[in-house]
Amino acid sequence: MTDDEIDFAQRLAAHPRWQWMNGMLGHDTGLRLDEFTAEWEAKIPDLADPATWGPLLVILMSEGRVSINTARDSGGSIRTRHGAFGFDGPEDIGFAIARALLAAWDVAA
Repeated sequence: MTDDEIDFAQRLAAHPRWQWMNGMLGHDTGLRLDEFTAEWEAKIPDLADPATWGPLLVILMSEGRVSINTARDSGGSIRTRHGAFGFDGPEDIGFAIARALLAAWDVAA
């Protein structure tokens, strides 16, 4: 993850509405949360991990209307009632979701 993505992941995980969900990968531990994880010590989610995007989208979708527009191999945008958050390619989807979540939670994103 880039420094910006790490910053947004830290802001997400520090937010009082943040929740870890099964399937998410901890960036700092390299471990995936599932029902068999005995001790969970991850501090921030890995926004570059495709399996983490699904749970992040579930959290975002619970905030209201969400529309995802993609163009094959050239990025797209996630549109919510809180604004539009573009991404340049598949590797940036998690970052766009994080920005949308922080905006939905009324945190400057």
